[in-house]
Amino acid sequence: MALAGSGYAKPHETGPTFHELAAVWGHGDPAALAVSPDERTLYSAEGQGVRVYSLARFPLDRETELGWISVDAAIVHMAATDGRLYIAGGSQGVFAVDVSGETAPAEWPLRRVAARGASVATAVAVSEGHLWALFGARDRSLVCLFDAGTLELTAERELGPGTAWALATKGDTAYVAMGHGGLVRVRRDAEGLHVDAGPRGAAVFPPQRGFALEPGCVRDVALDGGRLYAAADAGLAEIDLAQDWRPDMPVQLHGFEAGGLPTYGRRVAARGGRVVFGSNAGPNELIDGAPYNAFGAMGRAVRLADIDPKAFVRGNAQQLFAAERVDGQLRLRTQLQPGGGWRGLVLGERRIYEQHLRVGLVVREWRDGRYELVHQGQPRGYPSAHGTFSASRPERLLFGVDSAGAQFEGFLAFDGEALRLLPLESAAPFTPGLMPGPPWRDEDPDVEWLLDGLGFDLRLVRLTHGEGVRAEHWIVPQPGAEQGRGGHTYFHSVHIGDMALVSRTGTSHGLVGYSRDALVAAARRTEPGKLLATEALFELETSAVLGPDHHVRSKRATKLALGERPDGRTLLALAAGFDAETDRSLVLLYELGRGAKAAPRPVAALWGDSAEGNAITAAFLRRGERLFLAVADVARGVQCYDVTDPEAPVVGAHWSPGPNEFDGRQDSLLDLVAEGARLHLAYGRLGWVTLDATSPAKALVPIGAVDTPGLAYGVALGHVDGRSYLALGDHQAGVRLYRLAGP
Repeated sequence: MALAGSGYAKPHETGPTFHELAAVWGHGDPAALAVSPDERTLYSAEGQGVRVYSLARFPLDRETELGWISVDAAIVHMAATDGRLYIAGGSQGVFAVDVSGETAPAEWPLRRVAARGASVATAVAVSEGHLWALFGARDRSLVCLFDAGTLELTAERELGPGTAWALATKGDTAYVAMGHGGLVRVRRDAEGLHVDAGPRGAAVFPPQRGFALEPGCVRDVALDGGRLYAAADAGLAEIDLAQDWRPDMPVQLHGFEAGGLPTYGRRVAARGGRVVFGSNAGPNELIDGAPYNAFGAMGRAVRLADIDPKAFVRGNAQQLFAAERVDGQLRLRTQLQPGGGWRGLVLGERRIYEQHLRVGLVVREWRDGRYELVHQGQPRGYPSAHGTFSASRPERLLFGVDSAGAQFEGFLAFDGEALRLLPLESAAPFTPGLMPGPPWRDEDPDVEWLLDGLGFDLRLVRLTHGEGVRAEHWIVPQPGAEQGRGGHTYFHSVHIGDMALVSRTGTSHGLVGYSRDALVAAARRTEPGKLLATEALFELETSAVLGPDHHVRSKRATKLALGERPDGRTLLALAAGFDAETDRSLVLLYELGRGAKAAPRPVAALWGDSAEGNAITAAFLRRGERLFLAVADVARGVQCYDVTDPEAPVVGAHWSPGPNEFDGRQDSLLDLVAEGARLHLAYGRLGWVTLDATSPAKALVPIGAVDTPGLAYGVALGHVDGRSYLALGDHQAGVRLYRLAGP
């Protein structure tokens, strides 16, 4: 997708070109925040781009919005001068945007300054005519110095143990927050850059009580009046820089406990003797995990950073502490509770500018002895998860949402050149669920139906297409004693004939069947939003005995797939997470009955070949007269099985990318689809990966990868005007549409 300005470089791609980026809807979650030094302009990174606002008046709305800068990068941090905006763009590197002149932001020249392979650009700052940039990677971080005018590299230096996350600069000196590596100082002189080790470790930054993870994480820094402030898991650290800089120098910690619970420091800003400090309810290692931050992997158990909740004492909800230096001491002035994960914090002359995951952009102003809220608003966006193409309007995309950071405003349509937002026309608020199933057509060509789940409810959704999309939904009753608020927060569905098959997690009866005709008939005589008066055809126990050696224990039913055997019979695959007894990934295979309402017959259980697996989705592949099943294991990659004879499956090829160079952790495989002899994978931080599955019994060969700006979460195949397309839900960075070439 062409971007305004010169010097634009596409996201990192490897392998042959068998696709073309057709369109991007890059509006999504809050990501970073910057304010110009004169406080006349505010830059709010939302998804893969930056929304620009005039601060001349409030509220900040579409009337005061100056425009949008499409960066197509995972924006992590920004710094603004009066003439330029500098962007730390994650794995895509560092960018500079010329913001002077009378043109609109969409026409401001965008230039990529530098990228550093596996390192992630995490922070930028400008001082004394130089641009400082951090490139973070565990124990291999770099600090790079550029001429702020020409953007030419003048010096670089490795920073030592830890991961570089943030920096604060003054003159020719920078102080860097190195995560578990504590703090370091970087000095510039005629000979280059010099790195001096500073405070580090549990003795200086002690772990919070009950904290069982690696201690001492320092995540943000700020300078003011000869003092350095650092946000750390241990709280707010204060250092008098009149002392000699050394590893054992004195550090004063301000706990600022909220309600007797710990405050894990995340953000800090300081100016004119005032300090604002933002904390989270959990440690930074947790907050950096996926899916709500692009740095970390989701982990085998599909939870934030794969950290056991028992490994730390949960703190109070997000807090904002405003303090002031009085008689040489830092004294707390006020304590606020923003209510969302921290994305940005800037301290102005009289205002505090904040950005949060759930509540969006927040501005507070000092009035009559206290900070008053003068603006709050979520960004509009599309923080997408799993998706599908419309059945009646194939150019329209239906993507589920897995975030609270952006305001869902409608569905997307592709006009051949760009994705555009379709207005949502609903009497009541509507948000798609995490995994909407494939839609089916109604007798009315403008109407289609689908099943999805939101919260604990399974829903039947009617979509009526016009200039926009009208969405109405009904609650579908779930059978069994475990239905309701028993943990069923993930639902997926497929359909064949009149039968709709639904998976639901959190229950031992994870597979349910419904009649589509009965559901639609019940909806036509029921007010939208109400419970349907219809019953399921069957529910099947997914913790079941499938033979003397096949005793299954799983309550993690996720996605379903249908495949046709060479003899014409249909198989159903249910990705069932992992077997609680063996800890190995698990897929259940069923054969569909001949009758329209017959329950599927369980025929096999497929286990992964190692512990700590988690099967999250699967796809069937036909290769000649043989039928294969490709299984996506969150933590272990792709495993193929020959299921031509489903009662005697044969283990085939396996592929995994290995640990990520950034932090040494295994990335999260979250979705896959089969296209002929190719497998397209949504691989979290790795982006979109494609495998050649010509010989799935012997080998899966990686043939291409696209490092997308966000967290590649879900993929879907569709056909528009005779061309094949792959739609990718890039989570906090929106939706990407690729035009596929032939094999």
